Amino acid sequence: MRSLHLRVLAAGIAASAFTGTLWAAVPRVPPRRVAVRSPLVTARVISTRSVFRMEPGVADATPAITSGSGITQADWWLFAAQDDSTLVAVKGTDGALEAVRVFPSVDGSDRFSEVLGNKKLKPDLEAALTVPVTAALARRLGVDVPRNRQAVQAVLLVGSGSKAVLRDRIALIFPRDPVSESHVAAVQASAFYSALRREPVLTGDGGELNIEGVSLVRGTTRLRFFNRGNGKQGSVVGSVDVPLESFLSYLQRASIDPKATFAARFERRMGYDLGRSADGELIGITDAITIPRLPGAPPGMRGEIHLMSTVVEHTKSAAHDGYTSDAGILIELPDGRLVMAPFTGIEGADRLKVEGLSIVSARWVGRTPQLELNLVAVTDSDVKDLDTPSTLAKVEVILRSR
Repeated sequence: MRSLHLRVLAAGIAASAFTGTLWAAVPRVPPRRVAVRSPLVTARVISTRSVFRMEPGVADATPAITSGSGITQADWWLFAAQDDSTLVAVKGTDGALEAVRVFPSVDGSDRFSEVLGNKKLKPDLEAALTVPVTAALARRLGVDVPRNRQAVQAVLLVGSGSKAVLRDRIALIFPRDPVSESHVAAVQASAFYSALRREPVLTGDGGELNIEGVSLVRGTTRLRFFNRGNGKQGSVVGSVDVPLESFLSYLQRASIDPKATFAARFERRMGYDLGRSADGELIGITDAITIPRLPGAPPGMRGEIHLMSTVVEHTKSAAHDGYTSDAGILIELPDGRLVMAPFTGIEGADRLKVEGLSIVSARWVGRTPQLELNLVAVTDSDVKDLDTPSTLAKVEVILRSR
């Protein structure tokens, strides 16, 4: 009897080991959230304004931004990234527009387009946000930080990764007055983008990487990277979180050695189903910002709210432009629900290619609380005419609690 028990026990152990092997061989499928269009959300484009630059004594205005791809405020300045340039546009409190160099010129050019015949060389910076950087890390990056400061602000600019090497670049701008003397740390982040390309929740089954939105989440402890999902068949909309401190430490090491390894683990892998356009193209994410917990929020809304701009770009490659449709706003509620609404308001709002969002004001109001958001958005004109600038849009988003 004892030998029988031993044989049964041994068989059970073997079965458990076999089952465990099977479970280990099956990859864990990341969660996937499905968005719904909701009458509780409205997104109204109030106005748009072309961004021109006026030179003293010159009658003609020139475009200040041509392919706006991100917008963020840091200290006294508003930084606007553009995906077709090695420069970023900066607007100060005095209204003056200046440019800050991020990367060196390529063959003597800082602008890249089909008209100039050099579009394939563009750095494709697609996200801009302001992040806290510890004083110690900033000093290691060459920033002169006063001894009494524990942390400083930096503008983080992120390349799309839609083409290896050339678009695998990231930069940190530490603003300084005058802004032309800001400290820029440009990084070739090859190991990081290689890790992104190996992540199925971002590239799917043979799809393309195209990072277009990055936001600070979970307080300010994590960065969330969003893959847009446009491009060849198999591309997907998804996101991963990366610990902020680990990421910044990697950038500091990669600024010295471009071959530095990226060892941080991706967290909170998430896939998104935002629906499709009438011709079957994926609705994708073009930027993301986080609304922190605000006073007056009703039950169920007392936490971070994530706001994303969305659009369909009708193209078969993440590296090429196409006509746009189905533009709007996506909101992820604290409980994980996704609700979305189209842009309304001005003519052509549903085709507006918003690529950067920045918060002007956010508050819960009313006896039946509703969240009122005023945003400034930058658009990508995606036109061949070099004299056509991007626009800044005023956007009002209302989220009703019921």
